[in-house]
Amino acid sequence: MSKGMLLYTARLVGERAIALGLFLLASHGVMGTRALVWFVTYFASVASAVWLYRTSADTLEHRANIAATKDSTPTWDKVILALFWLLAYFVVYWVAGATADHVASDWRAVCRRYRVLRALHCAGASCPGSSECGEEDG
Repeated sequence: MSKGMLLYTARLVGERAIALGLFLLASHGVMGTRALVWFVTYFASVASAVWLYRTSADTLEHRANIAATKDSTPTWDKVILALFWLLAYFVVYWVAGATADHVASDWRAVCRRYRVLRALHCAGASCPGSSECGEEDG
């Protein structure tokens, strides 16, 4: 792996580690199943950079080398990009962590509603012995 690729991969992993830290800090160390699945896949997405390097190293090097275009980028674009970068990679994880307990309780309410709807459907099902309603044909 080239030095540029290693730096790019380290930057990706670093961004994800900071996002995870902000989430855990805001959620007081509590992580639900959905958050765990999100962060596992979020960290695993670094593998796509490695795959891109193996299949098209030139594309990845061009993508990772933003220093060459910094001089030609207008100031307003740099400000908007910096704001987007902060929001998309850091602030959103702080907010998600801070509201994680509310989302979990809302999710439990959705599950209760689903169970009630499923029970009503199964009570009115035309084939009471169907496996769709959790009963075995017998």
